[in-house]
Amino acid sequence: MKRKILVVDDEESMCEFMSIMLNKEGYHVRTTTSSMEALKIIGQEDFDLVISDVVMPEIDGVQLLEKIKKTNPETEIIMITAYAS
Repeated sequence: MKRKILVVDDEESMCEFMSIMLNKEGYHVRTTTSSMEALKIIGQEDFDLVISDVVMPEIDGVQLLEKIKKTNPETEIIMITAYAS
């Protein structure tokens, strides 16, 4: 069974890049550019891993992490950012 990964990044190009690379490694990947959409998706499906940008509109990656952990505490989360600070 393929491991499922959700990639959340407000930049479509980053979602596409991550999807291509992770699919090549044998993972089942879904992507979204919206943190609010990510919450909806997570409410409908279980994921082994969520890779999320930190800086996003709507709710930021840290808030998204907190919400995911409340409802899906077993889901692993990796936070990424392009900002050095």
